[in-house]
Amino acid sequence: MKSLSEEAGAIYFEAMREVEVRAAFRKKVKVTDETLTIDSETINLSDFKDIYLVGIGKASLGMGREMEALLEDRLTGGILVCDRRHKIKVRSRVIIAGHPVPDAGSLQAGNELLDLVGSSGPRSLIIFLISGGGSALAEHPLTAELSLEDFKELNRILVHCGASIEEINTIRRRFSKIKGGGLWAEAGAGRGVGLYISDVNVGDLSAIASGPLFYDRESEDRFDSVVEKYGLLEMMPSSMSRLVKSGRLEELTKRRDSSARITHHLLLDNNDVKDAALCAALNKGFVARATRGFEEGDYRLAGDGLLDELVELQRANPSSRVCLVSGGELSCPVTGGGFGGRNQEFVLYCAARIARFNNESNIVVLSCGTDGIDGNSCAAGAMASSATLLESDRNGINYSVYLKTNDSHSFFRKVGGLVATGPTGNNVRDIRIMLSEPRKARIT
Repeated sequence: MKSLSEEAGAIYFEAMREVEVRAAFRKKVKVTDETLTIDSETINLSDFKDIYLVGIGKASLGMGREMEALLEDRLTGGILVCDRRHKIKVRSRVIIAGHPVPDAGSLQAGNELLDLVGSSGPRSLIIFLISGGGSALAEHPLTAELSLEDFKELNRILVHCGASIEEINTIRRRFSKIKGGGLWAEAGAGRGVGLYISDVNVGDLSAIASGPLFYDRESEDRFDSVVEKYGLLEMMPSSMSRLVKSGRLEELTKRRDSSARITHHLLLDNNDVKDAALCAALNKGFVARATRGFEEGDYRLAGDGLLDELVELQRANPSSRVCLVSGGELSCPVTGGGFGGRNQEFVLYCAARIARFNNESNIVVLSCGTDGIDGNSCAAGAMASSATLLESDRNGINYSVYLKTNDSHSFFRKVGGLVATGPTGNNVRDIRIMLSEPRKARIT
């Protein structure tokens, strides 16, 4: 029988194979003769003089490759914006831009995307390929008053203040000409269709890449409430705070509603990778359950709640191996200067809790990003067992120091437990896999 650590790694990698971009396209997107079919929608390609691809996000190259193969020589041209090239060959123009912090490539991408969609005409079809990471990868300031450095600083503030992804998007949209429906509002195309690989809450397509195709109906009150909640007016760059105080922001972000000319289709989201992990665990003989709670929020509260659920699942099945699957994107406020990310910090926190079991206990916690990147580290995430802190104690390594300095990567590099995949070219949020063997102890 494999160890729990071996099983956790196997479940993770099996789930990742099930949510590959190519597999998603084969299930949901087809071209037959001159008909493009996406789910149950059909589009007659012969109705259009020009067909363009616009991809924004970590999965844009993989999505672009599949769409190019389907369209063949029908494709007029395209731009794909990604955080790295990967070993994927495409015909469309590729722009490599910054993530998680926007860079000069992000502004270049924003300019070229606006030029492309703006030059499209009534007999043009634009197929948008939108995935996670797009918020940083393509940017265009709302006004000339805002600089790249302003966007970099705003990004740093939002990530470190502990705001949720919805709150971060609420702020970012207001300063961008692309986000919040801005990109599609500039399009002259007669028809658009958006294909999405989601790294946000299930069902919320408008939040992916900060919603470049969705008319922003969000009230000014929501923006103001997030600003007030985190004291952002005093922290954000002066050019941005002046824009807010002047009252010009609401007028500048008014856009035409072009939603009647575009349709949207989800290809993959976090439920898909959770379901794949659940299926893999069941096939390995675990009593398994996927929980829909703790998708967002403080990673410590999530760790406590999920471990409690795991304990209850084990108590209900005292003679079986059990598995609890969860996902989402937890908040991890950064106050130290270490290396790591929310997945590694979550696992280190859980390691400290499960270490309080007696010697009969055996729990393994794995948490990884499906994009293969966790925070500012080179790992996808980490895995820890009931023995992890025992090992660190034997080597004189105090886990609490690493938690306080947000240096979880250094801890796992010394003790063991890092999960490294390299960039996957995909992004459907994080996946967390918790396994337990029969025990009588309880968490204190």
